[in-house]
Amino acid sequence: METIEFRKFTIKKGYIETTVTTSKFLTKQKDIIKFGLNKKIIPNSDLIAVALSTLCGTQYKNIYMDLLVSTEALEGIKKFTQANVTVKGENLSPPTYKNGTNNIILNFSGGFDSLAALCIMPDNTKLVSIDFGHWFTREKEIFSKFAPYTVKTNFRQLKYDRASWTFMGAGAILYSEYLGAGYQVFGTNLESTPWNYISPDRINKSVLVPPFSIANIKDIKYIQGLALPSIIMIISRYRPDLLNESLKSLSEPGTEKRYRKEIVAKFICKKYNRNVFIESTEPPKQKVKFGSYLTADFITLYQLKYLGKEVTERTICDIPKDVEDVVSKLKLAFYEKINTNFLETIPCQYKDEFHAKLANADVYPYNEQDWEEFREVIKLLSKYHTSITNVI
Repeated sequence: METIEFRKFTIKKGYIETTVTTSKFLTKQKDIIKFGLNKKIIPNSDLIAVALSTLCGTQYKNIYMDLLVSTEALEGIKKFTQANVTVKGENLSPPTYKNGTNNIILNFSGGFDSLAALCIMPDNTKLVSIDFGHWFTREKEIFSKFAPYTVKTNFRQLKYDRASWTFMGAGAILYSEYLGAGYQVFGTNLESTPWNYISPDRINKSVLVPPFSIANIKDIKYIQGLALPSIIMIISRYRPDLLNESLKSLSEPGTEKRYRKEIVAKFICKKYNRNVFIESTEPPKQKVKFGSYLTADFITLYQLKYLGKEVTERTICDIPKDVEDVVSKLKLAFYEKINTNFLETIPCQYKDEFHAKLANADVYPYNEQDWEEFREVIKLLSKYHTSITNVI
């Protein structure tokens, strides 16, 4: 039976350590996971438990945490993990982390998406960054320029990032009480998940996303309606000085991801007359076959329309004729606008500023033609991606 145990805790100001033992298929593994916070605080043990639950997801049948955890938090963790969760005992301390204000935490990596989010969020937004070390040193080089609240951890190097995407919010959970956070934002853009392509009447617009809701943090979606071109429009308008550095932090030169974002960035800056230096790199030696990577395919249509087939085929191969036919008859202007499906998640007191900042970057909401074309693009992509077919 699959089990994970968190024992032998060391908890002191600015530091949390635990020994993690996993049992799967008669094999055991033991690791020491560390969290170093640059602010010398001790998070409520409920928040530590909730943060650790992001490393569990629904992968385990049994979970044990050698912590005092309130009944309310424990029940929330059980529901999130769908596991039999036991703890050392009950946390009787008043859950002061429930007293959050309207402060917003941005989970900030310094990449395109989180940088664009920062540009259109309130000035008092609190930045929380996770220093994963090792392969992710490029991220640290840019997010450290903003002096964020940081959590340095080794759990990603130890491969405890596989159970749930929510591990990206572990830092926000640990800092949530200290920062008085009532909301958080992830740098998740439109093409990052097929769930963003669901029709407006079916899309999940709830701000109560477990396990963050256990910590009284509402999840709001500032950039989930923005595709890569509109993301770049925002950065080139507000932080042109960081566009190239942010691009470099995303991935190594010679990769499809790096080259795709580079060529779209150059096109957008030229189109909108924004004088931004963007370093040129070589196209990837290995191309991506159309139909194998949804994020790339979504942007491929925009590239075909505005950058041309020759440029697009530097990264993408075997583009079907029906894709070219659809592109030829559509304007695809919606790529430079905002899909309004997620706007109602943004608190009322922040909406006017949000729309004003978007407009200042020449980003406007979809009109009816945009919606029609968006639906046609999703229908087309669903022929090549079952991940869309399964959700729309």
